[in-house]
Amino acid sequence: MTVTNLKRRTWLLALLLLPLTAVAAPAVQVPEPGDPAMGIPVALEFGASLLLVITAIFIVGWFYARMQRIRGGSSNVFNIVASQSLGAKERIILLEVGEKQIVVGITAASMQALHVFDEPVALANARSGKSEFAERLTSVFRGAVK
Repeated sequence: MTVTNLKRRTWLLALLLLPLTAVAAPAVQVPEPGDPAMGIPVALEFGASLLLVITAIFIVGWFYARMQRIRGGSSNVFNIVASQSLGAKERIILLEVGEKQIVVGITAASMQALHVFDEPVALANARSGKSEFAERLTSVFRGAVK
């Protein structure tokens, strides 16, 4: 008998005997739905589990925000002034770096500077730093408040 044959027979025997482990397990009494013993311990266990999960979510979020600050996630070195999608994977953006503005073409494979403006470009819809959605939302809230 070879070693691989022995391994196969051992696995086959283990799989055949696996249902017997369920028979040998002690029976667990499940309380009835109206049983008062079911209410408080189950509710406490559920509440503690929920609190643990929510706390874990907040800790992971705090850790992520902290890592963004360490890596320089929000930078004041450059700002995206405007962005336009040209296709599924193509985009053109206007970056502001210091006093200059750079038009950058972005594809799935590369990024390329298309033009550099020495003086800032005046944008028609640059009323403020807000997007059109943000402006509409503030106007809705102003109308609701008045």
